[in-house]
Amino acid sequence: MNAISLLRAQLEGSFDLITEVAGETSDIEWTAQVLAEMNPPGFTLWHCARSIDWAVNCEIRGVPEVADQPRWKGRLAQDAWFGYEVSMAKACQVAATVSRSVLVEYAGDLKANVTAWLDTISDDDLDGEPDLEKNYRSNGTYMSVPQLETWIKEDTGTPAWRLLAGACIGHVRTHAGEIRALNQIFREPVRAAE
Repeated sequence: MNAISLLRAQLEGSFDLITEVAGETSDIEWTAQVLAEMNPPGFTLWHCARSIDWAVNCEIRGVPEVADQPRWKGRLAQDAWFGYEVSMAKACQVAATVSRSVLVEYAGDLKANVTAWLDTISDDDLDGEPDLEKNYRSNGTYMSVPQLETWIKEDTGTPAWRLLAGACIGHVRTHAGEIRALNQIFREPVRAAE
């Protein structure tokens, strides 16, 4: 199995997890917070999909994100970027305004976009280090983000395969497990010993 095939399988798993966990999460759980300092599941799943869009299309490719397509404009809380370093109030707003059905539909479009891109690259392309400065600046969404220079410094010199493995695979799996645990706690609160 070559690197592209492996990454494709892992990325498809990430999209499947987003859809599966969204389906397991009730409408009440979508916007619920188990603790005041914890993001609601609806935000976290949105963040998973947006992170894939951002990593593949902005960071690696330097092309407009799927979220920037006319079909998605105004439906995906673009003012929350991809959910990194946003306030709790913004996270709660995202969960309240982006429904499960919209998120699942967006994830489907994003999966088609990412799969089509994977069909055009080689294993050697995955070893390349994206020009983050140029790629971020090609996407107007992030030009006003105060943390932009920090983000660029954090990821400069990272090969494309590592960006994919981190933001699009490991990150999504961590958050999916987190949401499943939070939903379980929400459904069956821990009872104090009597």
